[in-house]
Amino acid sequence: MTPNHKPLASKFKTLEIMDKDDILFNAIESFAKSISKETFGLVYYRPDKESMATNCITNVIHYVEKYGGSAIYGWYFGHRESAKFGNYLIATHHAVWRAPNGILIDITPFHEELKHKPLTIQSSVIFQVDTKAKPIR
Repeated sequence: MTPNHKPLASKFKTLEIMDKDDILFNAIESFAKSISKETFGLVYYRPDKESMATNCITNVIHYVEKYGGSAIYGWYFGHRESAKFGNYLIATHHAVWRAPNGILIDITPFHEELKHKPLTIQSSVIFQVDTKAKPIR
């Protein structure tokens, strides 16, 4: 167990808690499937005090060095509105930490600006795993 993290019950939650008829859910799920056929669901959001917003890859690499586990790459989703384009979704490349017990945790604090905050359900981040989305070094 790592500091500031309690053991969590499931390794990867699905979006079953959201109404399948929900227009936003259907749009996110469809968009996610167009990016990757890998696991789509919720990861726990437990921001690390020493991590910086918009620095997810470095945050996770340092966390892995300190606590073990591994980095999982993929995408989080945001919702935007514009007078010109209406409502639309965006996917942002992201890294989360897979704890040694297999649980996925987003340790990167959210950006102060609301437009950069990922979509969440009950304090968990909607995340699309994409093993092909590794960062370029």
